[in-house]
Amino acid sequence: MNIKKIAAVVCAAWCAAAAFAVDIETALQQVTDQFSATFKKGTTIAIVGISSDSAEMSDFMLDDLTMRFVQARKVTVANRANLDAIKTEMNFQLSGEVSDESIQQLGAMVGASIVVHGKLIPIGSTFNLTVQALDVTSAAVIDMCRIRVEPSDMTDYLFAQGGVSRKKSPAIRSTSKYSGDIQLRMGMRIAWCGDASGVGFLFGVRNFNLFNINDTFAVGFFEDVSFSYGSNVGINFVIGPALGINYKDIVKFVIAPGLAIGNDWNNWFTDPDYGIDVPVGFALNATAKFRPTKMVSPFVSIQYDVKSGYYGDDSYRHRDRTYGSLNAFDIAGGITFNFGRRH
Repeated sequence: MNIKKIAAVVCAAWCAAAAFAVDIETALQQVTDQFSATFKKGTTIAIVGISSDSAEMSDFMLDDLTMRFVQARKVTVANRANLDAIKTEMNFQLSGEVSDESIQQLGAMVGASIVVHGKLIPIGSTFNLTVQALDVTSAAVIDMCRIRVEPSDMTDYLFAQGGVSRKKSPAIRSTSKYSGDIQLRMGMRIAWCGDASGVGFLFGVRNFNLFNINDTFAVGFFEDVSFSYGSNVGINFVIGPALGINYKDIVKFVIAPGLAIGNDWNNWFTDPDYGIDVPVGFALNATAKFRPTKMVSPFVSIQYDVKSGYYGDDSYRHRDRTYGSLNAFDIAGGITFNFGRRH
């Protein structure tokens, strides 16, 4: 098996077996990669189009797919102006059931040996994008790709421009403003109170409940529970308001101050009576979530909290207990599961 065939098999497997839905731009890139591996260099192809419930959506997919094949620089793409003129002359409409003979005839008239066409249809809460490459001479399907596409701001906008009702298209995202998530985080926590300090591994779960004001800002609240283990052992809870800032759907920043309640028992193994009694205080968290439009995405976060309570030696009936502050800093990373209308 030569390199080209291997590449074609890999691209086909990637395209057909994708476990999660992708955005429309990623889907069209996957189509381009798979077909480019299949087509012989220098082949002339005609991209007839991809049908959908919206003319604006279909135009976007046709333009985007054409651009990607041109930039790949492997095949020659038939001029769209000539293709559109012939479509008009043939009264060709890429909607409903179009015969392979009509598509073959269209490809032959622009001098193409392969015709690329497809359709985007709503399936439940997502779309199915199906694209196939048809040999103009034999009418044989020489390649085919099916990808699950997730709704996005792009698909919402294009379908809305096409006048498609959300009620008629179940795959278009809900207008819900909710954009919450659940974060699983792991990192390090440093805590100190008085002359005692400790470092521990951090494990925690955090939930952001945010509501979008617009495409940039979201407000809401959050809850967090974390457990640290090491030279300091403790459990801490934080709850408070949160502000989300979306940057071009690449990264979403969340600033979250809150009420902090918890314990950090320093030097647990050497002196279990030395620690701080259930302090209450203030915490400030900053989180950066990457690729926030995905169902699952990575994040990093830092948090500082300061709490007040009694600390010191508890082995002699609070004889050496002193009122003071517990300071702590943690840095963590992990994955977040995103829900609702994602930026």
